[in-house]
Amino acid sequence: MSMSEQNHQFSITSSFQNVADLAEEVSDLCRANSGIDEDSADTLRLCVAEALNNIVEHAYNGSDGKPIYANVQFHDDRYEVMLIDEGKAMPGGKIPDGSVDFDLDDIDELPEGGFGWMLIRDQMDTIDYERRDGCNYLRMEKSIDAAAMR
Repeated sequence: MSMSEQNHQFSITSSFQNVADLAEEVSDLCRANSGIDEDSADTLRLCVAEALNNIVEHAYNGSDGKPIYANVQFHDDRYEVMLIDEGKAMPGGKIPDGSVDFDLDDIDELPEGGFGWMLIRDQMDTIDYERRDGCNYLRMEKSIDAAAMR
């Protein structure tokens, strides 16, 4: 079976423990199926965890027990992770910029949020968001480059 035929689906309910478990499972799956190294798998785990945490915290207002779906698809030169939830839409119908303007010398005034989206935008090659039929679809895609191989 070529990588382009591999598709894996997951379903969890919203909770921060389930988020951590699913992020780990997706990271392990990508490492096993695409051959990425441990550092790349750890970065993917962080990106998936950040996106899932945002779903629980913002789309579901911290409520446990709400559905979250993940679809991981492998292609010959990349993998993609699609996260789907039935929560509130992203503000303005788009992914937050994730750019934070702050003074590193003023630790007390560091912003509370925005770092997760900054990380995801920096580490993933493509991120797309769509609201369709009452659901949020967040797609994150990463090329598999030779430097990230084991």
